[in-house]
Amino acid sequence: MSADPQHRRGKLKSQLLFLRAALWVGLGAASVAITAGIWFDYRFDQIRASAQEQTASVLANGLANALQDELVARDYAGLEARLQQSMANREVLSTLVADTQGRVLSQVRRTKGAERPSPVFDLTNIALPAPGQMSEQRGIARVQWVPVEAGIPLGWLRLEIGNTEANDALHQLQNQTTLVAMLASALLGLLLILVLQRTYSLMRARETELQQAHDALESVAYHDALTQLPNRRLLMDHLRHAVANSDRHGHRLAVCFLDLDGFKEVNDRYGHDAGDELLCQVARRLEQSVRANETVARLGGDEFVILLAGFGDLTTCEEILQRLLTDVGRPVQIGAHSVQVEASIGVALYPSQGNTLESLLEHADQAMYRAKRAGKNCWRIHGP
Repeated sequence: MSADPQHRRGKLKSQLLFLRAALWVGLGAASVAITAGIWFDYRFDQIRASAQEQTASVLANGLANALQDELVARDYAGLEARLQQSMANREVLSTLVADTQGRVLSQVRRTKGAERPSPVFDLTNIALPAPGQMSEQRGIARVQWVPVEAGIPLGWLRLEIGNTEANDALHQLQNQTTLVAMLASALLGLLLILVLQRTYSLMRARETELQQAHDALESVAYHDALTQLPNRRLLMDHLRHAVANSDRHGHRLAVCFLDLDGFKEVNDRYGHDAGDELLCQVARRLEQSVRANETVARLGGDEFVILLAGFGDLTTCEEILQRLLTDVGRPVQIGAHSVQVEASIGVALYPSQGNTLESLLEHADQAMYRAKRAGKNCWRIHGP
């Protein structure tokens, strides 16, 4: 009889120890879950803020590069078109360009309920950012300022982006993971690993998306929007490399300034769409007429520049020039109409007819006008 109470006391003691251990385990698990939840919130907030800040910086810098030509030329219609194009990214809430004095030149904003972003004209001046205040958080939005420069200050770009899809996905993942951690603290370590893996996958996907957006903006910054040929900025870069190669190998370099004859008549008669199609087809013909290591660029309107490099005598250069005239002069089919234009080409040779990039282009331009005065559909080389 005495053994039975002793056995029950031992069993009760074991149960108390078990309950005490379970209590401490529960309290420990709860503490871990709460600590992990707080740490998780903090880390996810950091990741979201970092991703949003990186997104705003990459998009703003790429767009600032793309706006330099329009600001130099004071092309406000082109400036607004660039800003509209940047709003194709649904994360961008607004874009604004101001001059160096804070005068607003163009602003485009996405309003709630509207299908497309629209220009805004309610601001005439804006306070420019102070040093160290180029980026700030406004609620869920990130505002990024970037100076627009092309050797000299041209103005300022302000870009505002909202919450990204990756951030929304991270927020949902955060809530789900916190709930699971509180309900099953024993699986906390495994869940942390899964979350980190998922977070890494989301960030990698976002990095790829950002790189694609950067590449697209870089293409806009260095290529003509209509013909996709190199623009003036990329042309000057190619010209610098061509001059360096010419100096290194002792070859001649020809800078050819080409202007279409008869383009205005086609544009006036058949409309701007037909003129744009004509420019695109001429651009493709020019690319096919030169060699792989040579450059065809569009400066604007119906003006093109061709860099011919790596020839020893003028015979090779003249053969290419004649091929250019022949290819440009072939009829072009635009819809139901067959149109025909010709070209006047001015040529400046390096190093004999200019030793700077600007002088080569200027001399080629002067020679092109000589070709026009000589009757058009011909070329002239700079010189007396």
